[in-house]
Amino acid sequence: MSFHRALLVPTLVALAASAVGAQVRQVSLGKAVVRSGAPLSLVTTVRELSGGQVMVADPIERKLMLFDAGLTSFKVMGREGSGPGEYRQPDAVWAFPGDSTLVTDLGNARLSIVGPTGVYGRSIPMASGGSNGPPSVVFPGGTDARGNIYFAPPRANGRLDSTDVMRLDSRGGGARVVTRIKTPDVSREESGDADSREVRIRPIPLSASDGWAVSATGEVAVARSADYHVEWFSTGPVRRGASVTMTRVSVGEAEKREWVNQSMLTGGISMQMEDNNGEQSLSFGRARPAQEPSTTGYKWPATKPPFEAGSLSVDRSGRVWMRRHRAAGQPTQYDVFGADGNLLASVVFPPHRTLVGFGASGLYAVEVDDDGQYLLERYALPL
Repeated sequence: MSFHRALLVPTLVALAASAVGAQVRQVSLGKAVVRSGAPLSLVTTVRELSGGQVMVADPIERKLMLFDAGLTSFKVMGREGSGPGEYRQPDAVWAFPGDSTLVTDLGNARLSIVGPTGVYGRSIPMASGGSNGPPSVVFPGGTDARGNIYFAPPRANGRLDSTDVMRLDSRGGGARVVTRIKTPDVSREESGDADSREVRIRPIPLSASDGWAVSATGEVAVARSADYHVEWFSTGPVRRGASVTMTRVSVGEAEKREWVNQSMLTGGISMQMEDNNGEQSLSFGRARPAQEPSTTGYKWPATKPPFEAGSLSVDRSGRVWMRRHRAAGQPTQYDVFGADGNLLASVVFPPHRTLVGFGASGLYAVEVDDDGQYLLERYALPL
């Protein structure tokens, strides 16, 4: 696969309205309509098919599953391996044209297209190039109805403070830049001597960064962390919503512990680069830490950013949802922004729930119990 870079320059930027006050309409998500009885180890995305079945990837159990519409039972799709119709660690699922699904297979470092009956189509490598520099990495963060894939390369062009949101054309037109986003702040540690020096760069927990998500029509919503506003990028002018005024949450020991516990449940995605006589390659994987990590040893910011950058998703009505950062122990709250970029309402979720996707008539969330097991639920949309 070849990639070329071109900046999509909007013709003009729509003027933003004045800042939105802290008082907005707040609604409750209510009770689940259906709930699965099958415990899972990790779920970050779901894909609802036209018949109501739900595709789920569990990277810890290394399974790709198809639940029935009532979430009462499931069947495993494919099997573990590296051949056609196989996977090694399915991590995420994304909607693709024709009721098919794009599966991120970390273990095989490829993106596989799976039909509604489990038949595998073509695969796309997650990394390409590398002979004259670092390989290009395609780690999907969304898709649109035409089969375009959207991704943000890690630390593009050696930058440590930002990267690009890019669109990979399904028709073979290469990858184009949609916009640039701020990435988390990092700490840098060096050790060793001139002959053997090790440089360790890692994100600072709870540091501010921009988030993004994609609609089925191919519009990209970006949440800016500096003043908490939403911008929509499409073929026309950029639509910028009003900034949302808020009081940022101080980072205390409870917030640090909450972040560590969540990180332990979801694990971390590792990316390892190998150099074989100048030919560089990448491998990926997700694993939970062998022991509970400590809050010490990290550099922490004084306050939380407004929202969780990785929580953004767009429902089928074109509204973007993002999880608001709150003090440890407070109820989970998702802020919902409209197509104009302005805040519509805030939705309060039941305890221990996280949004993982949308369907034709509702949303999907997971409940995480004290043992770290995930239970899939479907709710009616409250808005």
